[in-house]
Amino acid sequence: MIVKWNDWNLESFEKSKKESKPILLAISAVWCHWCHTMDRNTYNNKEIGKFINANFIPIRVDTDKRPDINDRYNLGGWPTTAVLNNEGELLTGATYIPPEHMAQFLEQGLKFFKENKKISHAVQELEPGLISSIKNYMISVIKEYYDSINGGFGDEPKFPHFELLFFILYVLKQEQNEELKKILIHALDAMLKSELHDQVEGGFYRYATLQNWTIPHFEKMLEDNAQFLSVYCEAYLITKKEEYKKTAEDILTFLFSLLYDEKTGLFKGSQDADEEYCNLSIAERKKRKKPFIDPAHYTGWNAITIQSLLTASVVFEKKSYVQIAEKAMKNLLKTALSEKGILRLSDGIVYLSDQTNILSALLMLYQYTFDKMYLEHAKKIAKLFENLYDAEKGGWFDILDSNLGELRVKKKLFQENALLALALLQYDALTEEDHKEQIEKALSFFANYVRVSGPFAAHYARAVEVYQNGLYHFTIEGRKKEIKQIHEILLKKIGPRAVISFCSKNKTLIVLVCKGTVCLKGITKKEELIAFFKQ
Repeated sequence: MIVKWNDWNLESFEKSKKESKPILLAISAVWCHWCHTMDRNTYNNKEIGKFINANFIPIRVDTDKRPDINDRYNLGGWPTTAVLNNEGELLTGATYIPPEHMAQFLEQGLKFFKENKKISHAVQELEPGLISSIKNYMISVIKEYYDSINGGFGDEPKFPHFELLFFILYVLKQEQNEELKKILIHALDAMLKSELHDQVEGGFYRYATLQNWTIPHFEKMLEDNAQFLSVYCEAYLITKKEEYKKTAEDILTFLFSLLYDEKTGLFKGSQDADEEYCNLSIAERKKRKKPFIDPAHYTGWNAITIQSLLTASVVFEKKSYVQIAEKAMKNLLKTALSEKGILRLSDGIVYLSDQTNILSALLMLYQYTFDKMYLEHAKKIAKLFENLYDAEKGGWFDILDSNLGELRVKKKLFQENALLALALLQYDALTEEDHKEQIEKALSFFANYVRVSGPFAAHYARAVEVYQNGLYHFTIEGRKKEIKQIHEILLKKIGPRAVISFCSKNKTLIVLVCKGTVCLKGITKKEELIAFFKQ
């Protein structure tokens, strides 16, 4: 490539100031078809490359390795092409730019740079206050966004909207709701039968260009497929539809055949988009080299995959999936845990989302294995969130301090904060620690985001629901070898509103059911436990 790319670091910003040149920021991904096309046609153009090198400080960023930068600068997709001033403030930008339009874009960027070397930004504060009846509001949003013709939510481009699917599953684990069940089944049936689902090699592509789930973007992401696995497994436990179990098995085949790294026990990041390859038949694909696999082990994505493997272990009754999840977690802790916190394996940077996903995975591993080691590690992770907490206004920042560009403005991300609040509620129930004040303050801070966020408020709605209504805590007492059946029933039935722990004090098998600080009853028989979940 002709463009002399720089890394996102202090030296690049100092160079921008010293030479009085704007920054040309390119955000791309290894799986992004149009990123490769722009590299090939635009950045490889001799005249364009020479002009960029002479007039800009070009910086290249991978969205998977630096989600913090992507969150602040992405302009609607990948590639993102942005012009920044010396302080890293956005002047202008676009997504994909073909070579015939690039010269005009660059000239315009230089003009904006000369006119806007400094920009003044006013920080807008949000009013605190918790939302009441948030579950009913979220159900109304789901009905509004529901695509009754094609299944799923919204129009084009068509994404799975995992946050809405998980919210529906959360509601259905608590109550009978035939309308939500119908919406869930329509979405899952439509996706598994659509072009979004790779019927040849398994797994799902990232999204579809058109509303009817056709013309997919052919990249396959670990993060997405892990969430697809959880959704289809959870849906199977509720609906008992064999198609969902088969689809989950299909996703597992993809994960283990193409993304699993047996040496480390971790999963690789993604498979590149290759439209020609993905449209071949089984016989034709066998003759062709497979699309590029991103070998990076992303911390948060592996933590999400660990959780999905644990859910799959219940559906398929395979203890081996628990063992694979344990191996992956042990390797993550070995390679990614530092005094600062959980580091993103690819670049050594601490992210709130990674720490949240690791905490959730550790709590889930404890509930599946009752190995106290996972709770001990969870305690270490929970302490590290104090470095990211905004004690004055509430909420957790996405990264530690930075002095480069828009990263100087510390950000509190809505969905990530909601997921952390949910994880800490479960953590407190299992450890008897108390983050109630922090959780309440964080949820209050984000209350005004709900109305403007629409479907993206679903994780927040779950967190508020659990906070307001309290968690069920099932403590199994007895001999470990005798608790298997009871444990399996609980793992199939509980959702985010419940946690399971184990105590060996009593020799006689009993399940103590508590909610908050109030104990409700003791259950001694399998039939009683099944009946409890039907109440």
